[in-house]
Amino acid sequence: MKLAAILIFAFVSVSAQAQKQLVLMKGEKVMARFTEGEYLKCKLKNKKKKEGRIIELTDTHILTSQDTLTILSIESLYLKGKRRVNVTQGIGGLLFIAGIGY
Repeated sequence: MKLAAILIFAFVSVSAQAQKQLVLMKGEKVMARFTEGEYLKCKLKNKKKKEGRIIELTDTHILTSQDTLTILSIESLYLKGKRRVNVTQGIGGLLFIAGIGY
């Protein structure tokens, strides 16, 4: 019994590792998320354009398949296809108003 508990604990602790993400926020709203393995296109502050697949994310750098970028050197990111339309907000608001009216 103790062995089973130890094995379950070991399995859960190994599978509960955090996934690194680059999250872009505007105010309190999440605009886009980038994770390792996704494709990134950006424009740097020196007006050069860089792109590549994200290999690793750290606190200060983004390692891509083409180059290593510092987060502070990025001026803008290409977000086409990354922004999600939140349909649940519209439906939720409609149902809330319908519930009050009912």
